[in-house]
Amino acid sequence: MIKKEDFRLYSYSFLSQVLDYPTTESMTKILGSDLIEVICSYKEALIKEKPNTSSLIISLEDLQNIFLEVENTGDYEGFLLELQKEYTRLCHASKPRLLPLFESVYREGKLLQESTVDVARQYYGAGLKLDKDFSLPPDHISLELEFMAYLCSQEIEAIREKDFFVLDKAKKLQQKMLTEHLQLFVPEFAQRLQKHASLEFYKVTGRYMKNYIDWELSRL
Repeated sequence: MIKKEDFRLYSYSFLSQVLDYPTTESMTKILGSDLIEVICSYKEALIKEKPNTSSLIISLEDLQNIFLEVENTGDYEGFLLELQKEYTRLCHASKPRLLPLFESVYREGKLLQESTVDVARQYYGAGLKLDKDFSLPPDHISLELEFMAYLCSQEIEAIREKDFFVLDKAKKLQQKMLTEHLQLFVPEFAQRLQKHASLEFYKVTGRYMKNYIDWELSRL
């Protein structure tokens, strides 16, 4: 039986990897691991949980179908190449950018603003810091989602160890990131991804992201 905590951890991990530039390593992690299996195994629990989870369930099934199709064809290199071309077009080659990757662009209209600084504070408050050689601003969407995955892993470990201090801290940090950051720009990001993507994989990812964050916020 897949637990809610595992579903949340794997969902954030999946989105973090998919919304970074696709590489052989990242696609191997997604296609060759239990990421999708764990996420999709939680469908039955979602059906029982609330009546308003139907959109999330449908997007889960759409993701599963895409990965099953790739598995059946066995054309992993072709799939990766398509993703790389599409990601580059959406996030790097288009002028103006069809899909900006940084929270500050959505909230303040340009890079390296107050939201960027506040995200860095969130990382620091959790005991994390970016490597000095890391060149991307801390409000890159993939980093924010990876941070949420990290907090989910902290929650799971705290439950296992019955460490209620760490558990409370992890939950509070998750709520802060959701309400003060992700909630404020993910809806527009997901909408842009669905609107401008030509590959069905990225369109479905946009739908899943939007429905998943809505589900997360409904639980607060």
